[in-house]
Amino acid sequence: MLNLFSANAPDYSLLSLPAALLLSALPHWYTLGLAMKHRVNGGWPNESPRVFVMQLAARPALGDKKSQHTELEKKILRGQSAQANGFENASIFGVALLCGIVAKLPGREMNMYAVSYLLIRAVYNWLYVMTSERKYSYIRTIVFQFMIAIYVSLFARSAFAIAHVMKKFAMHPKSRSAYQHARISFRQRRLHDAKQLRNAHRSAKVDRIMTFILLLSESKTHLPDLYAFHDFICTFYLGRHQEVLEGLRNEQRPGRPKNKQLSALENLIAVEEQEYYEGVEVPDLTNAANVELLREWKGDPQALPNFRFVRISGAVRDMFTVVQEGNHKRLQESL
Repeated sequence: MLNLFSANAPDYSLLSLPAALLLSALPHWYTLGLAMKHRVNGGWPNESPRVFVMQLAARPALGDKKSQHTELEKKILRGQSAQANGFENASIFGVALLCGIVAKLPGREMNMYAVSYLLIRAVYNWLYVMTSERKYSYIRTIVFQFMIAIYVSLFARSAFAIAHVMKKFAMHPKSRSAYQHARISFRQRRLHDAKQLRNAHRSAKVDRIMTFILLLSESKTHLPDLYAFHDFICTFYLGRHQEVLEGLRNEQRPGRPKNKQLSALENLIAVEEQEYYEGVEVPDLTNAANVELLREWKGDPQALPNFRFVRISGAVRDMFTVVQEGNHKRLQESL
């Protein structure tokens, strides 16, 4: 059996919400049975139940004695009203429960609120359906105030609990804790920025490698020597934008400022040429095994350590520097 009220009891309060809806529906089913059994107003029309209730409630407006409600009809109307009241209050009860859960109120306390609400709702429903005299109806009103007290108490307890937590974490802007928090935030921001920079650099490196492989003719297994490598870079890699560049320049109207696309492309070409002149890190296309591995590569940055990379410079065309030997088995066997 569940121990709902022990000191360390789990919070089962949310289960009371469907139970409250079920309790709210019971008066409806009870009075529906009465209407069908006694053929009240022709019996319960399940195809239009709300019309039945409205017609039954409005009948005394006709003014004659036959139009007045019998005790049974009054009970049926009270049962339907009890259901409506239950459904109307279920949403408030649900919000109050969620506030308590968010505020992390103790499970024992939440379970007590839930069970208390269900007991009060059951008593309220019984009083609503069975009370036919005004002097006794005030007992039902008093019981309803206990339900309101549960809402108010739950909202208040949740508000105080959340305020206590917020106060606990609040700090003076010049306190030691605030200084430590600022340092942690600054460090996390720097780490995030550094990670983004590394990812951008790695993405640019991957794009460059893929461009080199795509520009290399399928008929070639590799480039024969370093001079052929320089010619390949100047002709195919650095010259790959020339056709687009000439098209944009031809579209440029005389006397008009350069459009953004033309300016961006000219800047990109200038950066790549400067990078090549100062020294650029590229995959070694003079090694046949390296070229073969790169053509099999799917673009995964994690596989970059497998390949051989060299640094070559347009300023010194007869020298290169090995940046990474490459740790792939086939590459090691070819060297």
